[in-house]
Amino acid sequence: MRTYFLLALLILAAVIALWFQEDIKQKLPQISQTDEHFPDYFMENFSITSIDENGATNYTLQASKMLHYADDDSAELENPLLVFEDSGRTFTLRAARATFLQQDNLLHLYEKVSIVRGSSLQQNELTIETDYLKINTQSRIAETEHTARVITEELNLTSKGLIYDNRQGTLLLTSQVKGIYEATP
Repeated sequence: MRTYFLLALLILAAVIALWFQEDIKQKLPQISQTDEHFPDYFMENFSITSIDENGATNYTLQASKMLHYADDDSAELENPLLVFEDSGRTFTLRAARATFLQQDNLLHLYEKVSIVRGSSLQQNELTIETDYLKINTQSRIAETEHTARVITEELNLTSKGLIYDNRQGTLLLTSQVKGIYEATP
C-alpha cells in the first residue's frame, strides 16, 4: 500500500511540474526568430572597380544605393551602372535595380534594363532594352528569357530571349524574332 501511495505522489508531483512549466511558457514573451537575410552594411553614391590578377580593369560598378547581405554575400543595388572596357570598346549596362551574387559573379538587372555597346571601327553602336537581364561579370555573357529590343542604325528587332557574348561579339536571338532591317547606302 505504501508503494502505491509513493507512486501516486510522484505522478502528482510530475503533473504539477508539467503544469507549472506550461504556465511559465505561456507567460514568457514569445521571442521570434530574427530574419537571417538582413543587411549588414550599406553604401550610397558609390563606385567600385574590379581588377584582374594582372591589374587590368574588369569592370566599374556604380549605384545610388547598395545594401549588402552577409548570409548569402549578395547585394541589392538601386540605379546600377556597370561599365566594361575591352580593346577600346565600351559595354555599358543600366537598370532601375539589381541583385549581385558575389560568389557566382552574377548580376541580375531588373526594370528598364539597357545595354549599350559603343561603336568601333568594325561595328556600329548596339542598344538592347529589356525588363530583366542576367550577366556573368567574369565571362561577360548576358542573357534573358524576357522580350528584348535590339537597336542599331540599320535594324530594330524584338526577340523573346537573347544571349549576348561581349567577348566574342555575338548576339543570339532565341525565339519569336521580329523586326525591320534598313540597309544604309
